[in-house]
This record gives sequence, C-alpha cells and structure tokens, in this order.
Amino acid sequence: MQAMSPVQARSTFLIAPEGQWDSLWKACTEGAHPSDCFSFEEWGKAPGVKDIRAIRSFSGQQAVGGAKYIAIPQADKLSREVANALLKLLEEPPMGVHFVLFGETDRMLATVRSRVSLQNVGGGELSEERLIRFYQTLSAFDSPHLARKFLYYAPLLHATLQSDVILDAFQS
Repeated sequence: MQAMSPVQARSTFLIAPEGQWDSLWKACTEGAHPSDCFSFEEWGKAPGVKDIRAIRSFSGQQAVGGAKYIAIPQADKLSREVANALLKLLEEPPMGVHFVLFGETDRMLATVRSRVSLQNVGGGELSEERLIRFYQTLSAFDSPHLARKFLYYAPLLHATLQSDVILDAFQS
C-alpha cells in the first residue's frame, strides 16, 4: 500500500477498499497533533448535513500543530445535498486545513471531483475503466430487446456519476 504525504493536496480523494481507510488515515495524519485530526468513529456510514456542519465548525478552530486534517468516509456515497454542503468547504478551504475523502469507487458529483486530487491507492475500479470494459462486451449484442435497453441506458451512462448503478441494471 502506498503511503501518502498529507501535504500533497489540500483536498484529496483516496480510492481504496474500506478496510484500508484507517491505515491510510494514519499515514496521512502521521506526526499531526491528535487535536488537529477529525474523523468519524463509524467509517461505514456516509456523513450527513449535520456532520458537514461539525466539520465546518472544526475547520474554523485554531490548529494546535501546523495543520488540521479532516477525514470524510464514504465520499462516493454522499447524497447530493451533503456533497453540495461539502463543496462550499472544498471551494474555499480554511488555511491549513486538509480534507481527505475516502471511497471505494470514483463516483462523486463532478463539481466536488473537480476540487480534489484523485488517487487510486487500493486498486479500486474506476468508472471509466468499467465503462470501457462494458463497451468492449457489446459485440455480443444480438437481441433486439437488449439493443432497445442499450439505447435507453447509453445517454444515462455518460450523463451521471451513477454509472455503476446503471451498468449493474443493464447487465442484470
């Protein structure tokens, strides 16, 4: 597993299996004062709007050490409302605050993705790779029913970050 220096980017999105998040978080915050690190006790649950308010409050406090670090688990599963609330923090992060977002896929609102440094550290599959593999299997198309289904789903695949959900629905 690749260690990450916390100063590589102010906002970083790490794609890795959930079981690796705790060790990645420890690598990111190595040497930081414990009071300067904010993480959730439950890594398996995506934060809500109330949690983003707590993050905003924490990020506005004075750092004990040189910088503050905030972990956001399940970033690939954030609701649109939560992602938009987080977007405001990522657009203008407070000085000395580093956001580390964790997810198993790269699905995220495009506006949020454009404000983070994306790093695939755990070998997780990226949506782009899955789409390429999907299109490579289309030569097996011989059913008119599947062709009609594809005509419906194809525009959705390219217009949404929920491509994994659409691909699963198409292939079932």
